[in-house]
Amino acid sequence: MPSAEKKDSQPRHNRNRTGKPIVQTHSFMSLQYLTIFVLLLAAPLAFSSLTTTVDRTSLTTIEVLTLVVRLDNVDSDDAPDFTPLLSEFEIVQQSGPNVRENLTILNGRRVQEKRAEWRVLLRPKRKGQLLVPALSAAGHQSRAFTVSVDEPSQALKRQLRQYVFFKTEVDRESTYVQGQFIYSVRLFYTGYISGDPPGAPALTDAIVEVLEPNRRYEEVVDGRNYYVLEVIYGIYPLKSGTLTLPPETFFGTRNVRGIRQRTERVSAISEGHTLSVLAKPAAFPNDNWLPASALELTETWSPEQDTFEVGEPINRIITLRANGVSSSVLPRLSFDAGDLAKTYADPPIATDQLSANGTTGQLKTSIGIVPTEPGKLSIPTIQVPWWNTNSETLQWAELPGRVITIKPLAAPANITPTQTPSTTQTAPEVVTEIRYHPISWYLAGLFLLLWLATLALLVFRHRPGSPEDARHTQQPQTGRDEADPATHFSTLQIACRRNDAAGAIDALSQWLRATIGPAATITHWLQQQTDSEIAQHVTHLQASLYSPEGATWQEGAALIALIERAELERESNDNAAANKTVLAALNPG
Repeated sequence: MPSAEKKDSQPRHNRNRTGKPIVQTHSFMSLQYLTIFVLLLAAPLAFSSLTTTVDRTSLTTIEVLTLVVRLDNVDSDDAPDFTPLLSEFEIVQQSGPNVRENLTILNGRRVQEKRAEWRVLLRPKRKGQLLVPALSAAGHQSRAFTVSVDEPSQALKRQLRQYVFFKTEVDRESTYVQGQFIYSVRLFYTGYISGDPPGAPALTDAIVEVLEPNRRYEEVVDGRNYYVLEVIYGIYPLKSGTLTLPPETFFGTRNVRGIRQRTERVSAISEGHTLSVLAKPAAFPNDNWLPASALELTETWSPEQDTFEVGEPINRIITLRANGVSSSVLPRLSFDAGDLAKTYADPPIATDQLSANGTTGQLKTSIGIVPTEPGKLSIPTIQVPWWNTNSETLQWAELPGRVITIKPLAAPANITPTQTPSTTQTAPEVVTEIRYHPISWYLAGLFLLLWLATLALLVFRHRPGSPEDARHTQQPQTGRDEADPATHFSTLQIACRRNDAAGAIDALSQWLRATIGPAATITHWLQQQTDSEIAQHVTHLQASLYSPEGATWQEGAALIALIERAELERESNDNAAANKTVLAALNPG
């Protein structure tokens, strides 16, 4: 027994296979659990990363590289900066982010994984070893690597040409500054191709105009049927020198028929064009530079006759039409009728007609002529110099001068010298009868009522929103402005306060036509103004439209203030005259 008690009093140890005791320590086990717990909590942060991968490491200059950028386990909306790629590649297409989130259970804990992907299609700018640089996003950075770019083999070109290829043409290799190139881009493709067609050329030293968009048809090439998408551009260089049209590119996919539906990438690239832009020839006079392939200058007179009376209005319409230029290049035309007549020119109407043959610009100028004295009115010759881009010669378009006979204003046919005494003798009898006969007051009242009814009808017809007003707004303008003069005056005020020279001159013309009549012009209106400052400011306004410094016109506030003051004085004078007329009618004696 004593030995047994002694044995029980000794500590018990578990033994391993070697017979050595294993001592279980609670503090050691707790440390292990704590370490595992901390690692699990830090797991999402440990795997946060930004990676970049490509679908291939070698390609040709007519192929594209697909770059996949992946941002893992980062709670941020930051997108990678793709700008570093532009040094060696052209970004053809960019999509993303495509965000996916997964929730998993690990050791009884919820672990959330987040992944954002961007896909970028890159076209190499040259052959050689090209660097795909490191990209940055949300505090992470990817690794940089290189890809190998070679020239395409003839076999690859022929293979890709079966599915898609370009044909591009320019109508001429050289033209003059502000002249016209017609650039045709045709994309040939089979029926199983998908992708975005190229956009308009991006040129800094030329204006690009779409003449004919997205014309579609079919064509057979080398015995194979293709669909064709054609776009025709007008290109108008702004300075002389060399103009380079970059190659057109297309990148898409082709559906491959088989047991399993799949797609493969296809691409096409055209040849570029180097064009020559010539400067203005020294032989051209110091007039408005006008290069065109064809030009015509015409006129119409209304009425079409050679003899007029003093005060009889004459309308002359001059039309300048040119092929290969826009209307903004055409010169503004005018003429001086001398001392026997006044001329009033409306702002010219500019239009541009676009077709597959190019741009045709047109400028139509309407000039009103009012003879003021009898005699022979000489209309001067109008000449327009222009440069024929086909024959490369200086030519002149001309409207010949003409002489118009102005006769004195004829007396009324029913008035003769023998009737004049009789008329003057009977006039007192008529006045006396109106003054004393009671029926004259009834007639006057009746006429007043009819006049008021007519005025009310006109107001009703021209009020905003009335059927008559709606019918007028739906019809095209026929030369007379039917809008409310107050509306045009408000437009004039706004244009002047903004120092908008073109808007101010147009609003002033519209306001005068709405206030005075369709034949009203700025020149005639200025002659009726007693304030010479108005004429001075309007002259500066008109001059600014035809000078390189037109955008610097700053006299709008002063001009509209003078016009407003003149209108107040005119209204005051009109009211005084009207009051005097009413008093005279009420007190005939």
